This record gives sequence, structure tokens and C-alpha cells, in this order.
Amino acid sequence: LLGDTPVRSAPLSDEELTQGHRVHFAALNHNFRPVCVETTVTDITAVTIPQLDTPLAAQCSSGFLADQRGRVQGLWLSFLGEKTSSGHDNEYFLGVPSRSILSPALLGPLRLKETPVLRGLAVELTPVQMAQARHMGLSDDWVRRVERCNPQRRQVFMVRNVEAGSKTATALRELDILLAVERYPADVGAAESPLDVPITKIHELDVGPDWPAASVRAVVLREKRELLVEVPVEAFDGFGATFPALPAQTPAPSTGGGSTTSPPAPSPLTPQLAAPPPATGAAASEPAQQRVVLWAGALVQSPHRSVLLQSRRLPSLVYVSARSKGSPAYTYGLAPTQWVTHVAGSPTPTLDAFVAAVARLGPAADGTYVRVRVVSFDLVPAVLSVKLNLHYWPTVQ
Repeated sequence: LLGDTPVRSAPLSDEELTQGHRVHFAALNHNFRPVCVETTVTDITAVTIPQLDTPLAAQCSSGFLADQRGRVQGLWLSFLGEKTSSGHDNEYFLGVPSRSILSPALLGPLRLKETPVLRGLAVELTPVQMAQARHMGLSDDWVRRVERCNPQRRQVFMVRNVEAGSKTATALRELDILLAVERYPADVGAAESPLDVPITKIHELDVGPDWPAASVRAVVLREKRELLVEVPVEAFDGFGATFPALPAQTPAPSTGGGSTTSPPAPSPLTPQLAAPPPATGAAASEPAQQRVVLWAGALVQSPHRSVLLQSRRLPSLVYVSARSKGSPAYTYGLAPTQWVTHVAGSPTPTLDAFVAAVARLGPAADGTYVRVRVVSFDLVPAVLSVKLNLHYWPTVQ
């Protein structure tokens, strides 16, 4: 800013944007020049505003949406997507409604310059339209409730992935449809129970910062039956996942399947607390993802939430997220998305165990082959022989 340029904070609007809403779009284009145009919201998804009725939106990576009174109704941001065939990242420009950041659990700590801690369910959800939900067993009564609560977008949410090793995984399963979740009574009508009001918008899953219990009750549709389940609540602080205490010993990889005993089927609409998850070979309480280890040119860390949401189980808490070209890891096949379970015969269930196993090798291992047991992302075990070069590829953390 130059001199005494007057600057005021823009007020945020909690008005919900809908399809057809008129907004003022102000942003910086690819030449970093400001543009401003009045346009229309042409589409709304469960989380973002993917389209505006102006070609300028596809050329701007940062900006905001405002109403006629200058209140900010949404932020326009850039998001990285999958890589193209040429190796470049796809970049998407999408809007985020301002009501997503107006939560007291988010704004309160930020104003105090503290880290916000949100509480919710460790799952990935996808919207399901009424035709598909009916095919999955949704009753006529719930269809009428959904139509009454959200006539513009008749949808419910299905669990697409559950975070491996999370407390939420003890209660929810993939393909569960979340019909209703316990919320504050102020969010619904006085004559209605929160468990009678369907979840049709993603912000309705916010249990609130002051929720007194460690779990919430939820009505789910599972295998064409309505069940009332008790779902543990997870804390999200932006620093990554925390892991439950699991047995320290990693069993030998097995290619064969084994029989398991299924729990008895829950009774319809009776509270259920699922049994703790079976031992998966990982060990106790790994800290959040604030630590990485470079070994043989491979970047090793504890798995982050995106990995956990796509994993059926955790072979260990030692995850290879990257590697350098020309390194021993690159030469001998220690690749990203693999889990390291053993180094030179020593189990590595956690990052601490991995560092200890590598340290035991010592300088004498330079120029020698080290046997590394890994499990691929689709749970296929393998054994690698990695020849170390500690001069050019030392161990760093």
C-alpha cells in the first residue's frame, strides 16, 4: 500500500448462494490485472461453486464474489488436480462459499492467532441423487423429508471412503448413506428431532466446536436397513492424522486370505458401537505429519489423510511419498505409495522404528545391499535389495 491508502475489512455474508444467484466477480487474471464483472452462479456442488456465467472465471486464480452491498459471499481460489499425460498438474479455479469459513470454530481461533481445531467425521462423502438412493433402499418417508428440506438439490450423502485407522472407521463403512446426524437443536425446528432431519448440505455435518460428547448419533442406511449408530468424532487441526495404539509387531506379509468372524447384525434403529478395528500391523500413537526422513533418496513419512482415506488397512506407518531420480531408491524400486514394513529384518511399524533400524546399519552399510520389505498401495508384498550410497544419498530427518 502507498502512503495513507484507506483500507477497510470486507464484511462476510452468511447468505447461502444458489444456482441463478447474481454476484459481482472481482479477481486477478493470469496477467495479474484486476477484473470485475457482474455474473450469475450457474452451478453449485456440495462444497464448491464450480461455474460462473462468465469466461473470465476460467482465467482468474484468486478473487471473491460479492453482493450488491459489497459483502463477500465467496472466495475464488485455485486448486491443483491430477497430473496430465505430459506430467503437468491440472489447475482448477473454483469458488468456496463464505459461510464455509464463518464457523465459530474457525474464525474464533484465527482472530486470536491460534490454530483452529475442527471436529467431524473422518470420511470422504459423495452426493447421491434420489434415484440411486431409492435403489439402495431409501424409504418413501425419507425421500419426502429430503424434498421438503432441499427442494433445489434433492440429494443425500454416501460414504465413499473411511480413513484407515481412525475412530470413525469403527462405526461407519463404505457405501453407508448418512441420513441424519445429531446436531444442535437450534439448527432444526423445535418440534423436530435432529435425527429426523436429513443431511442434504455438507455444512450440516458440522457438529459444532462445543459439542460435549466424544461421539454423535447418526442414522445410516446400510444394506437397505436404517440403523442408529454411535460415531466417534475426530479432531482436525490441519497438521495431519493421529493414529490409534495398535500392536507393535508387524506380522509377515501373506498372500493368502484368512477367515474372520463377522459381528452379529445390528438391530434396526438401535444404538450400535462397533468393535475396535483388528490389528493391522501398525504401532502406537504416531505424531502428526510434521516429520520426514530422507533415506537412500526416498522421502519417508507417516501417511497423511489423503492416503488414509484411500487405504483399506495400514501395513505400517512408514509411507514412501517421493523419491529422487538417480538415487538408490529410484534404481532399486523403492517407489512412492509403498509402505515399508521391514529394514534388514527389523520391523518398522512406525517412523521411530524405521529410523532406529536404519541407524543400526551404521556407516559400514555404505556400498552394501540392504533387504527392504515393502507392501504396495494395493497391499501386494514385495522384497527389495537396495544398495546404499551414503556419500551422495545420506540419511537426513
